[in-house]
Amino acid sequence: MRAPRLTLSLLIATVLLAVGAQSASAECRNVYKYVPYPPYGDLVLECDNATPPKGKPKKPKAKPKPKPPTRRQLAALRYKPRPSVTEKLKPELIARLAKGEFGPQIQAQIQSGQQMKLADANIRKLGWSTRDLGDRYAHAFILTWLTVNNRTRVSSAIDRAVRKDLKARLARGRWSKWSDARQQEYGERLSSYMVVLSGIHNTYKKAGEGTRASLARFDANDLSRSRYFFGKSMFLVKLTRKGVID
Repeated sequence: MRAPRLTLSLLIATVLLAVGAQSASAECRNVYKYVPYPPYGDLVLECDNATPPKGKPKKPKAKPKPKPPTRRQLAALRYKPRPSVTEKLKPELIARLAKGEFGPQIQAQIQSGQQMKLADANIRKLGWSTRDLGDRYAHAFILTWLTVNNRTRVSSAIDRAVRKDLKARLARGRWSKWSDARQQEYGERLSSYMVVLSGIHNTYKKAGEGTRASLARFDANDLSRSRYFFGKSMFLVKLTRKGVID
């Protein structure tokens, strides 16, 4: 009966030798693991990665900052608006926005162009242009962020920084290559949506209906996350004096 003991001793010695061989470069341990066949369990020798090389780990290279847009690229965001584009957009806005308890009022507001008048007045109050896609985009972005985060305003310095940052992003991207009609349609869609959604949120908030106001905020964020709008969750975005921090 000594043979089995000898075999077991040899097995233990083999395992210890294996552990000893690995310990110079890694830490090893026996781990019991389930296997989907007889004997349905086994001891497996697991070793951590080898010891890291000497010296400090190399820091990842910082991404190069994008070049500032040229004057020509920024100028390409300006478009000449046409009343026909505004009229063509109204049925889409009514179909998407004129719903729920405020449906009739929203439809009347869009049909009369009141939501655009409110957006334009706000944009001009900031000293921005209603004929610049970058300005409309930045205004809608800030208004969305305020609504989603239940804020009323940000500082003028943040307004300017966010505007500069977003206009630069648009000028370097595909937006600057769009036709005037497409830029106008996109800009007016952004302005219309945000005026309506922020108006619904403010109405519930003033009426003391906190739950409905919160739901309106989350509706605005769902829209913001879609590719149809900004593709960003406003809960994960910060507006700073350096621009937008994703």
